[in-house]
Amino acid sequence: MVETMIPQNQSWNTFSVGWDVFVSNEKIIVIKPETDYDFIHTTCLEKSLCEQRGLEMDPSERQQNVIQIVELNMLEGKMEWPNYNKTWGISVDVELKKISTKLFTTKQNVVTDDMIRASAKSDGAAMVATPELDKVELSNPTPMSVEEIEAMKKFIREGGNK
Repeated sequence: MVETMIPQNQSWNTFSVGWDVFVSNEKIIVIKPETDYDFIHTTCLEKSLCEQRGLEMDPSERQQNVIQIVELNMLEGKMEWPNYNKTWGISVDVELKKISTKLFTTKQNVVTDDMIRASAKSDGAAMVATPELDKVELSNPTPMSVEEIEAMKKFIREGGNK
């Protein structure tokens, strides 16, 4: 099947140098390997800007090849051209002559006072003084008193043993 897809001016001797294949569950596509990161990144930035502004991009054959490779690697629903270089980008493996896409951001966990209290109560080793934690307002910390500072210093000097 691939034999019929080899470009006219190429042969098996130029495989991975002059031409390569991209294989997915749905299709096999002949591509031209591209390893110039600056060119690839600039092409992606241009495509992204055109998409953001609703403009038509008139890509060169080389740019179209890059766009095709990147689009084949984009995660559906997570990577779209308008967010290129904001939430996702590309990397290039020069040895393998491979362009890959990668997400920059992931959802961040939000930790609340209640979550901290619940965690402290569930971990007996981490929580020595559970009742005292419930008395402290975690979102409004206050400075330690002189007595509390001295008690903390003593606690540390004794190796943390009460």
